[in-house]
Amino acid sequence: MKKSIKILISVLASIIGVVAVVLVVAFLVVPSVKYNDALKFIEIGDYEQAITKLTEAGSFKDAEEQLLESKYLLAADYQAAEEYGKAAILYGSIKDYKDSREKSLAMWDKTGAIKTVSVVDSYTWGAAVKNDGTVVVSADAPDWTEDVKSWIDIHSVYSKRGCIIGVKKDGTIIGSASDTETKQLINNCGWTDIVKVVTVNNHIWEINHLLGLKSDGTVVVLHMNKELICSYKDLENMTDVIDIHTSYDGSYVVLKADGTVVSEGTGDYGELNVADWTDIVAIVYGDNHTVGIKKDGTVVATGNNQYGQCNLNDWTNIKRVAVNDYCTIGVKEDGTAVCVGVESSSVYSTSGYNTREWTDIADAFISYNRFAVGLREDGTVIFDSYSSKLLSIDIYDMKKWNNIRIPE
Repeated sequence: MKKSIKILISVLASIIGVVAVVLVVAFLVVPSVKYNDALKFIEIGDYEQAITKLTEAGSFKDAEEQLLESKYLLAADYQAAEEYGKAAILYGSIKDYKDSREKSLAMWDKTGAIKTVSVVDSYTWGAAVKNDGTVVVSADAPDWTEDVKSWIDIHSVYSKRGCIIGVKKDGTIIGSASDTETKQLINNCGWTDIVKVVTVNNHIWEINHLLGLKSDGTVVVLHMNKELICSYKDLENMTDVIDIHTSYDGSYVVLKADGTVVSEGTGDYGELNVADWTDIVAIVYGDNHTVGIKKDGTVVATGNNQYGQCNLNDWTNIKRVAVNDYCTIGVKEDGTAVCVGVESSSVYSTSGYNTREWTDIADAFISYNRFAVGLREDGTVIFDSYSSKLLSIDIYDMKKWNNIRIPE
């Protein structure tokens, strides 16, 4: 009996010894090796490898602090290389470290996803963010937009039929809408760290979903229509998202940080055929056709080309693009603009937008079938319409706007 006890004690001691060795290796030796490897990578400026090693090192010594610093330095490298999407997301993922929040916002501005002017489809009103963070709406805006004039600290704005939403500098959102329930849902959603919002409207333009792009490249969804609450689960699981565009039928196009584009939906015109696109830095989606700006300033397009709106093969040095169902406007690096496609509405002419004389343009915006707006580098706008009536009526006063914020 005593011999058996001694054997048992010996076995237990051996097991404890083995476990102790395993624990020492797992929690001390391995992290130490990973940590030291990370320091070597930091020394040579290979922050991607350093981040991998520091993540594996866990809480060993000051690995967590070194991890934050390595991400900060890698984001700075992306910024220097003009990979603004990657920089924006990485800064956003460490938003409470040093000045990462401010740098993330600055990088999001440079992606082209952030808009400070918004025009409303098939209507003649719009809204814009001013340099002081307030919002101006055109004189013909609906009465329910009146409270927008009291908004402050706005970074970007998004408007759609029946609603207008401002994204604040602190990452929260504020909204106004034609119906009280929608307004309450927007203002009570509790979102934080948002840089852009997009609505998904049905064919009668009621809002089914509100999508929020966060500073770390993830997406949150507010389901306005409870019957469709299972929609957009894929979006809610996505990472490294730079931009999102949606259609009334629930289709969407997403730009990823690696320059690829993903889509989901019906794509009746081929507008979702983007799977082979690479090196894309900005996208726009006009329900019937999709346009992507490549890193070298050239442009790719897919979808309905009935009016020549996809004839963009000879475009170069493009920095921003705007689309509607019939037209594509490109803004060049030198501030001039180019336009292809025509308006098919029987109400207006078929001459196309006259952008030939536009100069010093920072960005462009098109309503569904009424007018185009060019945002100038000095914060003023130029207004063009297919309709001479719209051009002659002073109430369409967007052409009088000034001090509009230019995303830098």
